[in-house]
Amino acid sequence: VKQAASAAVGLFVMLVAMRIDYHFWDKVALPLIAVTIVMLILLLFLPETNGARRWLFAGTFGASIQPAEIAKFTVIIYMAKWLSSKGEKLRDLTYGLFPFAVFVGGVAGLIVRQPNLSTAIIIALCAMAMFFIAGADLVQYVLLLIAGGVTVAVVMMNTPYQAARWSIFLQDPLASTSPETYQIAEVLIAMGSGGVFGRGLGAGHFKFGYVPAPQTDSIFALLGEELGLVGTWTVLALFLLLVYRGFRIASKSQDGFGMVLAAGLTFWLIFQAFVNVAVVTAIIPFTGVPLPFISFGGSA
Repeated sequence: VKQAASAAVGLFVMLVAMRIDYHFWDKVALPLIAVTIVMLILLLFLPETNGARRWLFAGTFGASIQPAEIAKFTVIIYMAKWLSSKGEKLRDLTYGLFPFAVFVGGVAGLIVRQPNLSTAIIIALCAMAMFFIAGADLVQYVLLLIAGGVTVAVVMMNTPYQAARWSIFLQDPLASTSPETYQIAEVLIAMGSGGVFGRGLGAGHFKFGYVPAPQTDSIFALLGEELGLVGTWTVLALFLLLVYRGFRIASKSQDGFGMVLAAGLTFWLIFQAFVNVAVVTAIIPFTGVPLPFISFGGSA
C-alpha cells in the first residue's frame, strides 16, 4: 500500500514536471539549495535514530523526510546553474576548482556527519562529472579526483564501521566463517542460485529471512535468483538505455544549463545504480544504496 501510494505521488509529480520548462529550475536553484543546507544542518542537532541522524520528522507524521535524498536533486540543479554561468572562467582555479571544492566538500561533509558516506560519495561523483562536462581543465579534474579519493580514504580509516566494511571486503565471503561476511555471502548465493533463467518471478526463497534488506539494498540479488542471468542483464540493459537517452538529451540541449543539468541527472541515476549492483556483486565494499526505480522506498 505504501509503495503504491508513493508511486501514485511520483507519477503525479512526473506529469507536472514534464510540463515545466527546465529554465524554471535555473531560477529556483538558490532557494532550493539554501533550504537543503538548512535541513542538513538541522539534522546535526536532532537525536539519533538507529545510530544515525538522517531523518526529519521521523515518527512524527507517520512519514519521514531524508534531506540527503533531496540533496542529490538540489545539488545537481545548483551545480548546473553555477557551472553553466562560469564559461571559460571555470578553468581558473579562483573561479573554478576552489569554490567548487568548498561547496561540494561542505555539502558532502554534512552528509558524512549523519553518517551516510555512500550518499555523500554519489553526490560528489555527480558534481565532479558535471564539472568535467561543463569544461573544467583536465589538470584541475585530476587534482580533484586525487583530493576526493584521499578524503574518502581518510574518512573510512577514521570511521570504525567503515574500516570494518573495508576489512570484510578484502576477505573471501564464501570461504570465511566470520559473521560479518554473512550479508554479502547470502546475496552472492541468492544471485547465483537463479542460474541462467531464474526460479521464476515471485518464486525466490532468499527473501524469507536469508538476505538482509531484500526489498531495498539487496533487491538486485533477488532479481538474479528469480529472473536469472537473463533478468539481471535485461535490467542492466535498461539502465544503459536510460544513460544513452539522458546523454542524447544533454547533447541536444540548446544552452549550457540544459546540457549540464541533463548530464547531471543521468549521472545521478547511473552512479546510484552502479553502486547498488557493485555492492551486491562484491565489486566494492558493502554499503546501503537503493536501486533506482526498483527498490522499495518513498522519498526516492
